[in-house]
Amino acid sequence: MFIMVQLALAVAVAPAAMAFDPGLVAATANDPAFNLTASADFRQALSQLRPCGWANCTATQSDKVVVNISGSDRLTGTFAERYQINVSGVPEFSSNYTTIAVVLNGTTTGVVLQPDASGERTGDIAYTKNVNGSSSMNLTLLPSNTSGNFTMYVFGYVGEGNRSAHAAHEFYNLATKPIQMRPQRLIPINVTLTNEANVSVTNVLVSFYAKGPGNAGYTLIGNNTVAALNAKGNADVGVKWDATWEQPAVYTVKVVVDPLGEHTEVFEDNNVMFIQVNLGPSAGAASESVVGQAFLWGTLITVGAIAAVLWWYNKVYE
Repeated sequence: MFIMVQLALAVAVAPAAMAFDPGLVAATANDPAFNLTASADFRQALSQLRPCGWANCTATQSDKVVVNISGSDRLTGTFAERYQINVSGVPEFSSNYTTIAVVLNGTTTGVVLQPDASGERTGDIAYTKNVNGSSSMNLTLLPSNTSGNFTMYVFGYVGEGNRSAHAAHEFYNLATKPIQMRPQRLIPINVTLTNEANVSVTNVLVSFYAKGPGNAGYTLIGNNTVAALNAKGNADVGVKWDATWEQPAVYTVKVVVDPLGEHTEVFEDNNVMFIQVNLGPSAGAASESVVGQAFLWGTLITVGAIAAVLWWYNKVYE
């Protein structure tokens, strides 16, 4: 009898299961139930990739909730990248009440998470949004112009009915998006055109292409136009090659004058020049050595000093 009484007492004092209540944890829901302590606990749990900040949470992970993250897996320099998150509803629910939470884990120092342009938070703090029937959210990431890797974790919660009615009928799922971040790296490529004809030419297009050791062909890296090239004169022209995501290797840069054949010439074989460019180590990483920095700047100066003499013959004026 004593054992049975003890068992009955244990059942009576066992903590009750708690449903996920978005109004409790999401200030953006404008709900009077919002609780600052519960919200802080919830965010701390998310930073540890746990869906709830309290014991006996009834939110259950389910493949019935599908979370999709659209956006780039690269952050370059200080350029903002926009992302869209879509969360599907649960088919058997009569109505779906959706809440979205986002947290960044990894090298996030200086990264800013900007949800719907309504506010900014550092990347290691979760953001929650109650969309109450909607299924999407936009957010922007502002990078820190450094090298690093982190992961975007998105929790999509779907309850049946409004937040006070769905009780324990709460499902969630988790989606991840690995993101690489690098400082922008612009390499100046400059050449000099020489016009050996006795008359001037105008609007001369010059195209620049690059090919790495693992590339099957050349990729366009920029175009520029020489507005006027005087008779027997020279003109400098160049582009800035965005090599942020190129591998540290020796690349061949091909310079092509008049690639569209807009100017009729007697001899066109000298309209192409090849330059070897050693990109070397990537720039900007916090741990990069002084030797690496010196090597990089040596490469930039060498590329900038190259002068390509491309003989220009224009049949129209000869």
